[in-house]
Amino acid sequence: MDGCSLLSGRYGAGASRVEEANLYGQPAPALPPEPIGCGRAGAILGLRENVHFYLTRLFRDWIAAISYNGAIIHSTVNSPTNSLERGLMMLELAARRSGGLTNAEIGRYFNVATSTCSYILGRLESHGYLKRDRDTGRYEIGAKIAGLAHGVQQDNALQSILLPALHSLVEDTRLTAAVGVLRHGRVLVVGHVDSPEPLRVHLSTGSEVEFDNSAMGKVLVAWLPAKKLSQLIERFGLSKANSRNNSRGVNSRSKFIRELELVRKQGYAINNSVPEVLSMAIPILDAGGAVCAAVVATGATSQVVWKRPCGLVDRLRAAAGEISSRATSLNWLHLSA
Repeated sequence: MDGCSLLSGRYGAGASRVEEANLYGQPAPALPPEPIGCGRAGAILGLRENVHFYLTRLFRDWIAAISYNGAIIHSTVNSPTNSLERGLMMLELAARRSGGLTNAEIGRYFNVATSTCSYILGRLESHGYLKRDRDTGRYEIGAKIAGLAHGVQQDNALQSILLPALHSLVEDTRLTAAVGVLRHGRVLVVGHVDSPEPLRVHLSTGSEVEFDNSAMGKVLVAWLPAKKLSQLIERFGLSKANSRNNSRGVNSRSKFIRELELVRKQGYAINNSVPEVLSMAIPILDAGGAVCAAVVATGATSQVVWKRPCGLVDRLRAAAGEISSRATSLNWLHLSA
């Protein structure tokens, strides 16, 4: 092996060096010099120059890994070198820090520019992987992570609250049961149990449904203040099923708002937008009495349970009450609409 191949790989590509320079906020040193001359003397000189470059780079990386208070906050092996890696490491950091972190704190931790950090955090928030407290500006883990964590749900605190009630509901009704929360104008399913029936409706944890075209969505928005409901409709609009005027020329928005008035009056919502499928949802209340989630039972219209809708309402209310009582606080289920 000659001196020129000593630093092949990590430090041999100009593009990666530019990115690493941006990561540390420092200009990258020049590429290692080519061997001078030829023969044994040239090879020895080139090897010496390359070793000098390599040791200089290691020392610089070690210095860059030390924060302002002298604590080592990362190593060169684990330092994020692209937006995807940085985003993943930001998620890991947010998951470890109770109370969340600000943009500046996250940027300082990873030694990246505030603008770069803000962009990545904004994208993670827009997709629900992080949520930002509007008052403090701190970022915490979002509910969308529940969908990614589906494989380890049995050990998840959220599932330990939801699953007992959902299993009991499914056993009593033979319908598919699920819990959803409002997130960015969509209903995110955070827990579910499928019906044991051969002909059943399947809902998957992590999936999303429209807020105006689902029983859970209608329950979640029915108790919103009028101004917030109006902002929600203006920002996200109504689904295609509700976006056109009906045959009598009645505005779809007015019709939807009247439907929400009925939901508030009766305390539950029914949806039959899918042929031969019915869904009924009930609100789940937090300790302060505010709607923070919804529980739904859904299945084929031919199932016996639909012949006694009042009994199903009572069963859903019991499930919602059980979920509320099992949680010491459901404030973490609240998501920005």
